[in-house]
Amino acid sequence: MIDQAKIFLNFMRLKQELFDDPEAFRVACGLPHLDVRVSSSGKKGTITARISLVADDAVVITAVRRDGCWYAWLVEFNLGKLLHGHNAIPITRAAMLCAALSELQAVMQLVLEKSADAKRLIPGLPGSRSHWSMIELSLNLGDPDRVLVQAFLASSHPAIRNEPMSRGNWRKLPGTHLVVRTYAKDEQMAYALRKSGVTDVPPRMARIEFVLMGPRLKESFKSRGDLAGFDLLDLREAHVQEARKLLGVFVRNAGDSKASKLAKFIAALVRDGRGSREELQSLYERINMPHRNTRSTLKSDITRALEEFSPIAFDDVLTDEAYFLQPSIRIPKLERFTRATWLRDRTDLKIVEIYGGAELWPKDFRPHFSEDELIDDSPYILNRN
Repeated sequence: MIDQAKIFLNFMRLKQELFDDPEAFRVACGLPHLDVRVSSSGKKGTITARISLVADDAVVITAVRRDGCWYAWLVEFNLGKLLHGHNAIPITRAAMLCAALSELQAVMQLVLEKSADAKRLIPGLPGSRSHWSMIELSLNLGDPDRVLVQAFLASSHPAIRNEPMSRGNWRKLPGTHLVVRTYAKDEQMAYALRKSGVTDVPPRMARIEFVLMGPRLKESFKSRGDLAGFDLLDLREAHVQEARKLLGVFVRNAGDSKASKLAKFIAALVRDGRGSREELQSLYERINMPHRNTRSTLKSDITRALEEFSPIAFDDVLTDEAYFLQPSIRIPKLERFTRATWLRDRTDLKIVEIYGGAELWPKDFRPHFSEDELIDDSPYILNRN
């Protein structure tokens, strides 16, 4: 459910040797994909650095130089890539979330001047002055007939006024504090699959992402106060709340829409994949040059018509099972960790206390799996003995 994220670190000092000789540091610390790029910016010649620690930019530090010392002030990371080497296996278990945050902590400890700072890196841990600055919530949904992907291509969000961006089966709604992306995840992973020699055809799936930043992030987790911790149920609730606000996707007022005939005609063309709603509305406007108020009315009418004709009911698609039993794509060549031994040795129990929730697995889904199956099939189940 959580994919990409950023943490503001409140300026933690980095090891000088990381910059003096990155190649020697790479070998000494066992970071084969370490990449350090230093640059100057701004009128005052501020010296900054971008430091990628793990393959495929799974962990990237933004640092600044002050008084001859280097300080990390932001870290961006991908939880799925930290655990699996790719992000096509969703973080759907509390143990996976805690394992990914523990791995981030372990990797950062290699480059921080004071190793004890790593124990204060994750927001909410004792002594931490860090805070979450961005969280990307994601959901994979089985979509064998591309019905969901097609519906998402007509989506809009009341909090986003900027023009949407669409390409093929991919759509982005870019806002200031909220970004929505929907696309066919199996298509997006095609290159990684080919590169890794995977010949099996992955299951078709739609992916919907909400990137929360600034005040939107705080509002989404307001029940958590200063956002010093959360669990999977908090993440699911935040995703559900944003998904409910999407317009033009889920069925509403079936057979009872007051949209105009023109709007219903355009909506039917969009649903049949014969053009985007923006392209078709723009074409009509160029031909008829309607007044601004007419354009606004037509846009609203198209949204109502799309919802009237939608084959998707919100409560049928975004179920609890959809969140906690998400489909995934396996790429064995990229997946570094196997079985349960790694987690038993390295998961920080302080992180478990804050981010593990009351249960490591939601009660409603526990009966679907036996303890043996969980341990045998996943490397991310904690040894709680």
